[in-house]
Amino acid sequence: MQRSVSRFAAATAAVIALAALSGCGPGASAPDPTPVSSVPTEHKPAPPILPAHHPPGAIFVLDLTDRATVQPAMVDFALHGTLERIQWSNWGAAVAGGRGTALLRICTPDCVDGHTASYPATVTLSHRASCFGAHFYGDSSIVIDTARGRETLASFIRNPC
Repeated sequence: MQRSVSRFAAATAAVIALAALSGCGPGASAPDPTPVSSVPTEHKPAPPILPAHHPPGAIFVLDLTDRATVQPAMVDFALHGTLERIQWSNWGAAVAGGRGTALLRICTPDCVDGHTASYPATVTLSHRASCFGAHFYGDSSIVIDTARGRETLASFIRNPC
């Protein structure tokens, strides 16, 4: 009797193994003939961090930290880039301009062994928009003066609208 139970168990194990190898059975995943449908969702940007007591009508700019500021003296505009000592002109107009110093992390041969370089910089803010109950500059351009001439940098100043 014990021998027939062992044979039965062995035969059952063999059938289960063959079923698994052939793609049948509970462990197999057959293609679903009916695809799962989904409803597209709208992208909703996270609200920016506004100062607690900002003047009505203030126009903000957001840096990489989502910190909203008015005429900031410093802006983090890229992972390895900061504008410092910015002096602004025409703040509040359709296009605002500023001059300052760009500090850039030069990652050569890599960021750990690289160095920081500073360059005179010009920043231009434009495309004012309103959302989240506030006004923002939504586009930026940053140009630095190097020994090779003027270079435009990628700017990641965020547009929340």
